[in-house]
Amino acid sequence: MPARYRIDSARRLVVQNIFGVVQLNEMLAMLASLRQDPDFDPDFDVLADLSAMSATEITFQATSQAVSSGVLNPFSNISRCAVVAPGDLAFGMARMYEAIRKGGEFEIFRSMADAEAWLAEGQAAEAS
Repeated sequence: MPARYRIDSARRLVVQNIFGVVQLNEMLAMLASLRQDPDFDPDFDVLADLSAMSATEITFQATSQAVSSGVLNPFSNISRCAVVAPGDLAFGMARMYEAIRKGGEFEIFRSMADAEAWLAEGQAAEAS
């Protein structure tokens, strides 16, 4: 499956890796698995790494329908989402999702270092 996740409970972070040709049904399967994971907390932040994505078969209409039904975002409105999208295809896909998503802070970065720094800033602000 070209979508997998890892939960870092200590950092209150879910790291998602998206790679290869991305299909909506595979993304939905990964998110359904995440929802069922006993270590998952919807208030955790998310770091979505699209660095290894080569293509997508996900359309704007399908994404919009998935967002409207609530199945595409298992995170709460206080979660921060950082997307790493160094390539133009991944960047465009992230922008499409940003345009129709609901709730929470969302930023797209071209580098992992910038994404992690933004998430760390948010965690530091919450701690103070």
